[in-house]
Amino acid sequence: MNNEEKILSMLAQIQSDMSDMKAAQAEQGDRLSRLETKVDKLETSVGKLETKVGKIEDMQEELRTAVNRVALKQEQDVIPYVKLLDEDHADIRQKLPEKSQVEALEKDMRLVKTSVKNHAQRISALEKAN
Repeated sequence: MNNEEKILSMLAQIQSDMSDMKAAQAEQGDRLSRLETKVDKLETSVGKLETKVGKIEDMQEELRTAVNRVALKQEQDVIPYVKLLDEDHADIRQKLPEKSQVEALEKDMRLVKTSVKNHAQRISALEKAN
């Protein structure tokens, strides 16, 4: 093979290699394009997530504020009222008669009712006799 043929053969090989490199470069360009598209989608998703997280943080702050208001209301209004009720309940329990006293009064009342009924019958009988 003479020099010209060798050069032509080398040029053909270089052209073939260049074609292969261009094809590989085009394939890499396509892959890069797909990766860029995916990155864009990820950035969009991250943006949406950041928005949602911001909303959740706002809602969390609103809940925290509401809980603080409820706790303050409970501390200022409810707890003192419950304490007053408890004190009143204790006072009422102290003033109530014992169960044995109530039972004794009920027994006495039954006796009084029976006695009144008997007296009423006797008075009625006496009135009829006169």
